[in-house]
Amino acid sequence: MLHLVTEENRPTYRRELREMHAHRKQVFVDQLQWPLPCEGELEFDDFDSDSAVYLLHFNAQGTLSASA
Repeated sequence: MLHLVTEENRPTYRRELREMHAHRKQVFVDQLQWPLPCEGELEFDDFDSDSAVYLLHFNAQGTLSASA
């Protein structure tokens, strides 16, 4: 299932966005060794502003499987 996260509904997706930022760190920093800024176990960049729009995909078990 796809979910569109906007500035207006962002509070509803706090847990899911944290999971997305953790996944981004695992992939880009830990696996690919890209030198990106991190806050603990989370990866953020200059595009992660309050007005950013995210597309999250959850599998049938409710686990985050993709994001953009």
